[in-house]
Amino acid sequence: MTEGDLLARGVNQSATHVDFMIGSDELDIEGETESGEIVPVFRRGIWAGALAQS
Repeated sequence: MTEGDLLARGVNQSATHVDFMIGSDELDIEGETESGEIVPVFRRGIWAGALAQS
């Protein structure tokens, strides 16, 4: 499709992407960096960065 076709169909061309995470106090999520380091994302249903700030 051309860029015009995509725009006409409402394709999102934003440079920003947002995900919403929904869980419970039993939810732990980890991510892996490019170098292979495992880092906490969610702990007990709370963003891990928020835990460090509290």
